[in-house]
Amino acid sequence: MTNKRSEGLQPGAARGERSRVSNQRQSAAVAFGAALGPVVDLCLERGITSPEMERVLRAVFVDRAARLLSQDRSRARSANDLRIGLMTGVHRNFVREIRTTKPRVQLEKVQQRHRGAALLQAWASDWQFLTATGQPRDLPVRASEGESPSFEKLVRQYMSGVSTGTAIAELRRWGAIRLLPDEQVRLRSRTSRPLGMTEASIASLSEQVRDLTSTLLHNLKTPEDQRFCDGVPEVGIDVQRLALVKQMIAKRARHFLDALAAELNDEAMTSSRKAQKVKVGLTIYSYEKAPP
Repeated sequence: MTNKRSEGLQPGAARGERSRVSNQRQSAAVAFGAALGPVVDLCLERGITSPEMERVLRAVFVDRAARLLSQDRSRARSANDLRIGLMTGVHRNFVREIRTTKPRVQLEKVQQRHRGAALLQAWASDWQFLTATGQPRDLPVRASEGESPSFEKLVRQYMSGVSTGTAIAELRRWGAIRLLPDEQVRLRSRTSRPLGMTEASIASLSEQVRDLTSTLLHNLKTPEDQRFCDGVPEVGIDVQRLALVKQMIAKRARHFLDALAAELNDEAMTSSRKAQKVKVGLTIYSYEKAPP
């Protein structure tokens, strides 16, 4: 029989180790709480209560734990309710209820938003709607005699069932297109971001937060395989010049994204159709801190 005392595992040391791990968990929880602050602000603005969000959070814990356990090849058994409950701290009866309840259909408006996103992506990648240099064309709203590519055709192909006028109105509201004076439509952004405090815009925000967080956490856990995530040092800007600086940031970032998107589209078109594909994206954002 092995003598645990001879290995230095004294009862007091074991208690100290448990205390240290507990303190680390609490510190991490407090840090995550700070990250959730803006989300809680949004919940308060929308009238979402703490118990309502706690129900959502429990469901997310159960879903993510089930995925994690199912991916663990060292475990022969499947992720059952008891194991998920032990991992998440959620009673197994609640785990069973969460896992057997079909999630309600998520936001029909979000599905419409995704159809808009498909149109914008096609505009930037389908050869019919590109210039000779691979850039998105300015499209006439409707094709004249002898003209093939038009915004109307783009809508028919990628937003089936939506009228051309409705598509223009929605995409303009999202800031994705610009309507030129000569009845031409210009692509401004390859992503659809609904404006205002709507269900679709909140869903879009949540996806962006998810993507950014996944990159930050990946870089923490995998220092040898970093995803790009960098920024410029904070500088103090005269309030009177802030609007001009914001325009400069937007213009230069847009030009950079346009050039990079063209290169990525070329890469996607040259790759084999049978090759395993990984979706790669890039988001640039700016932030401002008010004076203390």
